[in-house]
Amino acid sequence: MSSFIDRTGQQFGKWTLLSYEGNKRYQCQCECGTIKSLSTSSLTRGHTHSCGCSHPNKIDLTGNKYGRWSVLSYWGKKNNKQYWNCRCECGTERTVWGGQLRNNSSVSCGCHHKELISSHNLSQSSEYRCWTAMKQRCHNPDNPTYPYYGGRGISVCEEWKNDFMAFYNHVGPKPSPELSLDRIENDRNYEPGNVRWATSIVQANNQRPKRKQKGSSGTCFHT
Repeated sequence: MSSFIDRTGQQFGKWTLLSYEGNKRYQCQCECGTIKSLSTSSLTRGHTHSCGCSHPNKIDLTGNKYGRWSVLSYWGKKNNKQYWNCRCECGTERTVWGGQLRNNSSVSCGCHHKELISSHNLSQSSEYRCWTAMKQRCHNPDNPTYPYYGGRGISVCEEWKNDFMAFYNHVGPKPSPELSLDRIENDRNYEPGNVRWATSIVQANNQRPKRKQKGSSGTCFHT
């Protein structure tokens, strides 16, 4: 087992190590005055050289905490986006886009979402089944109703696609068992401002006319 090396006072790039915090982390100060908690490995391996002041086009998120994510080090750029190596409080490590961290659209590896659902006993609820069915018809080509939804460009907004609680907090609990999820404008996505709980009569009046098929009489409808 390697012996502990106290690096207090040493300098890595623009960082000066002020004090050892434990768990292989140091409190560090950048030449510009910014103070952050950084891991020894991110310093010794050259993953961070400053707080970001020396890179005007890249904000250094190393050492920051966003929700349950702790940013370990810079991963690199992909599709012109800056990605960071992060560790969730549950121990899961994952690469996360910096934009998702800063705007709080990613707050954990998913464990937080699961705990919220479990704590509210919603995993067996009608609202949860509606959320699952909504995603299936929009994003699963094998779903029988996919041609009428995902097949014609209807999708679930990013805010709701992987976060049931975000969906639930917007639409609220179903007021009555007879109601189901309805899009107000049929050519728009499942998104804030375009969904409601509605009766079958309201939905029938709101259906998109389907083109007449050869040999059929009258007009067919589907949602």
